[in-house]
Amino acid sequence: MTMDKQVASNTAKHQVNQAEMSELEHHQLTTFIDALHDLYYALQRKGLLPDGVTPPESS
Repeated sequence: MTMDKQVASNTAKHQVNQAEMSELEHHQLTTFIDALHDLYYALQRKGLLPDGVTPPESS
């Protein structure tokens, strides 16, 4: 395999891996944000929010 073909092959593999990772990272981030929202509302219900804490933006 020539160097150009090897580079092209590695680049294509990297792009596929990046797309898969991005999907996983998006899911993890969404799950984390949902957990933060749940925590905020639980603390709000119990009256335990410090002064100046604002509600999270809806996702």
